[in-house]
Amino acid sequence: EGTILKNINFTWSGKRIKDCQKFKLEISSTLKVVDIQKGKANSKYKDCMGALVCETEDKKVRVGVGSGFSDDERMLFSNPDVIVGKCIEVVHNGIITTGKSTSLFLPRYVGTRFDKTEADTIEVIEANSLTTSQLKEEVEQEPEEAKSVPTPEGEKTKKSEAKPVPKKPKKEKVFKQIRTLDDF
Repeated sequence: EGTILKNINFTWSGKRIKDCQKFKLEISSTLKVVDIQKGKANSKYKDCMGALVCETEDKKVRVGVGSGFSDDERMLFSNPDVIVGKCIEVVHNGIITTGKSTSLFLPRYVGTRFDKTEADTIEVIEANSLTTSQLKEEVEQEPEEAKSVPTPEGEKTKKSEAKPVPKKPKKEKVFKQIRTLDDF
């Protein structure tokens, strides 16, 4: 789920410390809300929205987003007319596929996208989800003559040594937290 970076001289402590940090891949995606799920019967959110059911524009990814909401947003989103059909921004830790279904790993609500009417497609999410090992595989699959790039001294070096940069679709990060019904 991530990488832990430790100060080699740190002393163990049973609490969070600056000498030991966890880094996770976090991907931001825009999804369209297609339905809501009510909160569980014996939970704090029994009379509220429990999760938003969201899809990509191409309907290849379907996921329930149930964390990242304030209590006020949960009450507001209990009315499907308020949120269904709108686009939201979520942060997740990658794409997961089980059997025939594809979903997002640990999706969290960030805000509503008032500037967008279309969600991302699975291709856009996959492009944003490239890992270091996948980048290395892409470089290794290139023809041999394309693997070398000129250096400032005129020498040639392998692209894998030149740290390849993934080609990602450009995407604006504009969103707004919902606070009242008046925003709609």
